[in-house]
Amino acid sequence: MLRWWESLSPIATIATLAAALLAEGVGFPFIVVEPFFLAVGLLISAGKTSFWNVWLFAGTASFTGSAIGYSIGRHWLRLLLDRYGNRLGLTPERMGMVEGWFHRYGAGAIIIGRFAAPLRTATLYMAGATRIPFLSFAVASIVAAFAWTGAYLLAFYLLGTAALRLLHTSALYLLAAAVVLGGVALLLWYRARRHHLSAPPAEEEATEEPEDRRQDVGDLLNEGGLPHNARRRTWRWMAVLLLALAFTLFYPALYSLFVSEYPVILAIATAFLFPAGYLYWQYWQNTRIRAPLLELPPPSGETRLLFLAPHPDDEALAAGGILQQVLKAGGEVQVAVLTCGDGFWRAAWALKRTWPTPDRLLYLGKLRLGESQQALAHLGVPKERMTYWGFPDGEMGRLWLRGWQAPITSRNTGASSVPYELPTKSIPYQASNLVKLLGDLLDDFQPNLILAPYPLDGHPDHRATYNFLLYALATRPHAQPTVYTYVVHHGEWPSPWGLHPHLFLGPPRELARYGPWLALNLEDEEAARKGEAIGLYSSQMRVMAGWLLSFARADEIFTLPAIQEEVPEEKPILLPMLPPTLKDRLDPGTALLSAVLMRKGSVWNLTLRVLRQPRRDRQFRLRLWLFSDDGKAVGHVLWREGLKEGHETLLGREPLSFQTALDGSAITFSWTLPKGTVSLLLGADTGTDRRIEDRSGWMLLRLKP
Repeated sequence: MLRWWESLSPIATIATLAAALLAEGVGFPFIVVEPFFLAVGLLISAGKTSFWNVWLFAGTASFTGSAIGYSIGRHWLRLLLDRYGNRLGLTPERMGMVEGWFHRYGAGAIIIGRFAAPLRTATLYMAGATRIPFLSFAVASIVAAFAWTGAYLLAFYLLGTAALRLLHTSALYLLAAAVVLGGVALLLWYRARRHHLSAPPAEEEATEEPEDRRQDVGDLLNEGGLPHNARRRTWRWMAVLLLALAFTLFYPALYSLFVSEYPVILAIATAFLFPAGYLYWQYWQNTRIRAPLLELPPPSGETRLLFLAPHPDDEALAAGGILQQVLKAGGEVQVAVLTCGDGFWRAAWALKRTWPTPDRLLYLGKLRLGESQQALAHLGVPKERMTYWGFPDGEMGRLWLRGWQAPITSRNTGASSVPYELPTKSIPYQASNLVKLLGDLLDDFQPNLILAPYPLDGHPDHRATYNFLLYALATRPHAQPTVYTYVVHHGEWPSPWGLHPHLFLGPPRELARYGPWLALNLEDEEAARKGEAIGLYSSQMRVMAGWLLSFARADEIFTLPAIQEEVPEEKPILLPMLPPTLKDRLDPGTALLSAVLMRKGSVWNLTLRVLRQPRRDRQFRLRLWLFSDDGKAVGHVLWREGLKEGHETLLGREPLSFQTALDGSAITFSWTLPKGTVSLLLGADTGTDRRIEDRSGWMLLRLKP
């Protein structure tokens, strides 16, 4: 057989390898590319072709196939999974878990998944089905394509014919080992299934609850084992990992019985164990239960709580417990929902199994509005304390950045004004209109406690809602309510998914250090009622029940907003900033490490520090709102791109004197405030004219007169 491979011309062999890689990426079944790598490796070792030429062709073919597989997953697979996924065990809950995981670790999953043969094509399809942005996918896929093809070529080139003899003599043993591993995997899965069917009722599980439920998983292990559900999940994970390893050993061993020139199993097993270890580490980290948090001051009869919800369901997810406690204490609540949730295409598809048209999305918005009213009524909120404004779902970030000078049009419903039968009907989608609505609500209700989204929440509508609140507070310096923020969207958080009312909620591990975090403990009855209220969002439960129910825990958590009441001179102030992700590290020239604000006399400086040398084809922007003592607001955008700098005025005509400086990996903006400025609202971001690639959270600074 070895002579047959050597009889092929180098060009034909390389072309065959490229075609196999392309077909594998597209998703053709039973494509085994390792023999072609081996043949090319033997040709390289014989000096008949160049390693670099082969690597270029192989990497390009792998990336091309990956792009085609991504397109298939994005345009067709998702619709098929939504329609037939339940028959394959891919329920909406599990699809929601996969989607959250891919959006949080998509780039890393793509890179690592390409090294494991059983995961290669599935990773591409799921990346498209979960709609990871194509640019992020392309960058990660290029890195993965050239990394794994280069590693395979190098391994086959170095191992040579010795690996062939080893595999040929041990194929039967490897086949037997694969069968044993597969059998063990099936037994573990059967045990997990049997354990699930014999699970005790929820009431019995709750009676065995430990006194201090804020424990680490390690503590639970030391106290006699994992909880019932945790053991079942552990067995399932072990079964999946063993089954994947069995397939990794099985089909090469079986194939090698017929073709002696086959790659060494050790390289494939190593390539599998690395991503498997990484996946298990991520699972373990995300199922840890956080240590006790600070206690949120309990509500009283004097509490006047205003809750700002970007979408219908955020009010129950983040505050279903505190709403009950405020009402029980005799206080008052006001819930304001900014959108009707009419941009959630997957939920619209799940309703009728038809392509979401604008009319279908408007129907979804009306349905979600009714679900929110039912859920709030179940929590005890009077109907007159429910406010809905009907602004465009999925467009609040664009409204905040570009909706000041003219109304925007929803890319989902096609509407440019509120289309629902609400008091706000026909109000144009313009930022100034939303600011007025929010300001009037603050004046009328006069809250002393406000709950708003977290400034670095993973959803742009949540971040924009927080920004609009800061704007409204800046125009009302006399208003001094206590403000807390809540998180809803952050990767796969909260984990584990599903209904776990006995567990306490902790902040996402990336955000835990940006505290302090405060917890409000819930009574069992309050947590149960909150879970019932979440279940009333039937349109959402269809597609992500597990994620929604994971908020029905034994507490609710909040943290402080980025509001600075005093600005000391020459003391650095850090804007909220997430640490760089794997995607950021793939493009370090736009990844922000920090945004530091400092005042020196009348001169203000904001220094943006980048992971590497700033890219010359990207803009680094400072977005600045200045509020004067007469209530006027002026919006500015200052930017630096390479050696160029510029200025744009969003609202108002007052000029602003500024300059920028580039020093290594840092860009500094310097400006002087006009006289009469009493508040300052600012944020920073990087990217192109149409796209933001990294950002800081926004901060409000109130200046002494």
